Amino acid sequence: MLCYEGGMKPLSRRKLLTSSLGLGVLAAPLVSRGAGAAIARVDAAVVGAGIAGLTAAGALQAAGLSVLVLEARERIGGRVLTESETFGFPFEQGATLLRGGTRNPLARYAAGAGLGLSSDASPATLLGPGGAVGPGETTLWRRARGAVESAVADARRKSRDGPVVTREMTDPQVDLLRLQYGLELGASPERASAIDLAARIRTDPDTGARVEAGFSAIPAALAAGLPVWLDTAVGRIEWGGGDVVIDTSRGSVRTTRVVIAVPLANLARGPVAFFPILPEWKRQAIDGLMTGISERLTLSFSQNVFGEARGERIYQRVRHGAQSDTWHAIRLNPMGRAMASEDLAGDAARQAVAIGGDAAGWAMVDRLAAQFGGAVRHYYQGAHLTAWHRDPWSLGSTSYAPIGGHRLRVRLAEPVARRLYFAGEACSVAWAGQTAGAYEAGREAAAAILR
Repeated sequence: MLCYEGGMKPLSRRKLLTSSLGLGVLAAPLVSRGAGAAIARVDAAVVGAGIAGLTAAGALQAAGLSVLVLEARERIGGRVLTESETFGFPFEQGATLLRGGTRNPLARYAAGAGLGLSSDASPATLLGPGGAVGPGETTLWRRARGAVESAVADARRKSRDGPVVTREMTDPQVDLLRLQYGLELGASPERASAIDLAARIRTDPDTGARVEAGFSAIPAALAAGLPVWLDTAVGRIEWGGGDVVIDTSRGSVRTTRVVIAVPLANLARGPVAFFPILPEWKRQAIDGLMTGISERLTLSFSQNVFGEARGERIYQRVRHGAQSDTWHAIRLNPMGRAMASEDLAGDAARQAVAIGGDAAGWAMVDRLAAQFGGAVRHYYQGAHLTAWHRDPWSLGSTSYAPIGGHRLRVRLAEPVARRLYFAGEACSVAWAGQTAGAYEAGREAAAAILR
């Protein structure tokens, strides 16, 4: 029985760039791996080879600047990871869908880059112990969600912040809403700012466009032709003198401008030290925003046990007693493979990682078998559980603003002394929490440097 936790089995460079992406090595970045001392001088350096960093670096290079991307991991992509070796076929450990249709700037980029996109437009299905719930309950859930969305929008109009979902809401559908908003935020919606959520472009969390070659094809395309130092951890950024000096695990980089495109939690608790220390207003923005926790549990089967499903989202209600229900957000046969994946957030994600992928996998098998029959157990092969919140270069998933913290994203995105520029989904207001936010923030950081 297979069980992998906390990331992925090691990939060779060639397999990383070609095996699951359908891309040739000509699409590869100009990769250099950390080994021995090196000294470089460039017009602009970028810390972090996720979507934000690669976008910023590409825009700067296109404008004629010499750039260098520094990445602590042994791969590009950050929290985007399509991995093929665990099960022998590709599956997503991070971002899955490009939501929002043509409004999504990253979806427009992917289409323009020639990456195939497939629509995942099937509405979510609500399942109870006896099968699909009745239309009456589905209508009540949609009304309850509409009421929350209206209240969130009203909070923004009146500039009166509060939680996305209050503890006083007791309708039976609220437990499902807590799960849905919790997955969007990575945390309990009772802790999150309604105004911050209202400022985001609202999209259906269950539908969108899937990248046919796997989501990692996007950072691979963004990285084409960029100089990237992999396995290169940044320890210190000195920005008070004539040059910005970046001390890394393989030597120093000198520049006049640096884009810092690492996850929010890595900024707040990671290993990078700034000298002089960042201004108080910037540290308040970093410390004031919060990082959610989202993980994914994926099951593999030796043959399809879910019929014609192809990535559709189901919400499964499991009854634990007369007064106790839990909801689970599951995709069946994602990427057209014999799989099932469950997205977990907040305390549920922590608990799953704490008990381990094997135990969490069998618990999910039992829930699915009760719904879809014994074939689920019979053809079950193994599980993979992410652990992004234990990954030292992520320390969590995406950002959310606490109640009263809805103005912090703008402050986080502001440059410091025209030397330090910041990018990432946490810097985006309209697309916070999504890969589109990272892409937009990368473009805006590059534009600020070029102005």
